Amino acid sequence: MIQQQTILCSLRHFLMTCTFVVASLSATAQAHGARQFRVKGNIMYITLSRDLSVKDIDEFTNKYNIAGIGLHQLIQSGKDDSLQAMGWTINMSQPDVYIIQKPLPSYGDIHGNRGSRIIFTPIPTPDDWHIVGGNKLIYGYNDFGNKKGFNISGDTVYFVLNGFKDAKTVRLAGNFTNWQHGAFPMTKNDSGWSVAVKLKPGPWYYKFIVDENDWMTDPDNEISENDGRGNENSLFYVPNRIFTLKGYENATNVFLAGSFNNWTKNKLHLEKVKGGWQISLYIEPGTYKYSYYVDGVAVPGSDAKGRPLEFSFGDEYTFSLKGFVDAKKVMLAGDFNEWAPDEIAMKKTPDGWEASYALGPGNYQYKFIVDDRWITDPANPQKVNDGRGNINSYLVIGANFTFHLKGHADAKAVRISGDFNDWSAEGLPMTRSGNEWTCSVHLAKGKHLYRFSIDGEWRRDPANQDWETDENGRENSVIWVQ
Repeated sequence: MIQQQTILCSLRHFLMTCTFVVASLSATAQAHGARQFRVKGNIMYITLSRDLSVKDIDEFTNKYNIAGIGLHQLIQSGKDDSLQAMGWTINMSQPDVYIIQKPLPSYGDIHGNRGSRIIFTPIPTPDDWHIVGGNKLIYGYNDFGNKKGFNISGDTVYFVLNGFKDAKTVRLAGNFTNWQHGAFPMTKNDSGWSVAVKLKPGPWYYKFIVDENDWMTDPDNEISENDGRGNENSLFYVPNRIFTLKGYENATNVFLAGSFNNWTKNKLHLEKVKGGWQISLYIEPGTYKYSYYVDGVAVPGSDAKGRPLEFSFGDEYTFSLKGFVDAKKVMLAGDFNEWAPDEIAMKKTPDGWEASYALGPGNYQYKFIVDDRWITDPANPQKVNDGRGNINSYLVIGANFTFHLKGHADAKAVRISGDFNDWSAEGLPMTRSGNEWTCSVHLAKGKHLYRFSIDGEWRRDPANQDWETDENGRENSVIWVQ
């Protein structure tokens, strides 16, 4: 279920010398080991427990790129002169925790004082996420370095924590256990600890709890992700597709690349198995093209011309074009097939044309090609400008979030634009419903920026106190979707 979370922001060029990334966290800090950033209202907060080690502070300052503002000095010696010189107030009322805060500069200060300018920018999406309509995760793979990952048998995953033989207890917590409230006890064995968990295909987040108090990510798992509330969790994908290339047993390296990973050719490395090569991935429903690359050379695909292989799964969406009964050929193209004009042929019907295509939940752009003439869908009022001079029809599948703007009963047209529609200058039309305007889209997990247009005047959401200023000085509202 989608929830609006407290917002994660990145801040650059802080106080002349510091690049500052601040996370707004919804979880309340615990005294022991507390390390948090948050922005609430118009105040920036840093919460730090006094028992942090040098390593803890290094990890914290490196993670948020705030080395040099005086946190080491504060924790190690109690001196706060560096922080105070930068305008921070240090609250020591709690015995074990420092609460450090500072008001955000006003809009005028941001743009008028170059030395104290703060520029808000979106949180970057991890390299192995593919952007489709706003941070949509298309695929995922596991990376345990040089060690073997978790064994999977049917629907059961065998989680393992190597070592820690002196621990009295180890538990497994994750979004599949309601975290600590339902953490699974692990069994001690010769190499460490293990527990079997039944899981469906998909991405799953987890941590180990050693001796009830020490929460830790998996030291063997190279993939982790911040949950938007300041917690770094290990990430494991239960795969739903196995890619197998037979033969080529004398090859040195075999990679998989496709439309699901932007055709990055040196990322998905296949493992050598008996009779060939193999890799297991989690992939969202949809239609995809892919190829294998053996020692840098593409393997011929599904036909004599060597075109990429293709597979699809999940529900099909039927595109319909009414009329044009005299057309000789009608094709469908969109960002879901890399705008290839000659791949998806539409079939003629008594009153027009149609084509079915497997698509997962998301926001898509498309057009019809009628006898080589590109047109938008005349039956679809939702359109976007892709920023390159093209006006495309806009399709939402699996809408899971509705934007609301109350009031403005006298407005003639209200629109919304954001990262989910490529910041189209026209925006998506909102519908008047009762005392508010609404628009539903699909928002994938992560941070999203948006703003409303009321009769042509763009403004941020008055009901949302969380906002950022972009590099052009525009104020954008922010939501964090979990």
